Amino acid sequence: MLYFVETYFATHYLLLTFITSLGTLQLVAARYGWRGLSLVEKPFWSGWGYILGSSLVAGGFTWFFLTTPNLLSPGPAGSELMLLMGLGTAGALVFTLSWTSIREKIRARKGNPLPAPDINVRGLDLLREMSIWQAWQQTRKLTVQSRPLEVQ
Repeated sequence: MLYFVETYFATHYLLLTFITSLGTLQLVAARYGWRGLSLVEKPFWSGWGYILGSSLVAGGFTWFFLTTPNLLSPGPAGSELMLLMGLGTAGALVFTLSWTSIREKIRARKGNPLPAPDINVRGLDLLREMSIWQAWQQTRKLTVQSRPLEVQ
């Protein structure tokens, strides 16, 4: 049974997991060059992603340890922490993918065309030059175009 000892502790832990997961996603985006996972538009210098990600992770932990009173008193147990961590991580992923999709939609409306899809690129490598929404639309178009005609 889930039993959150103090509401403030659960809220702080949820925010900690959200912020640090957001930072981890930025580090991954910088490492692999995934524009569709980066909160900032693809910069000229990839170090911005590392700085942003590291700042979010370090800032999240610093904020948590400085603002959470009674940190060493008994708090949530394993199942509660796992639930809060899952919610925070899922929230960070949804936020990141939504933000990048909105950013890329605005970019496309300003006249910057989407790169031509490479049919050999699959999976997360699609996120190198486009958002998850654009990648989904591109693969959907390619799937519809490659279907054989049905004979009735």
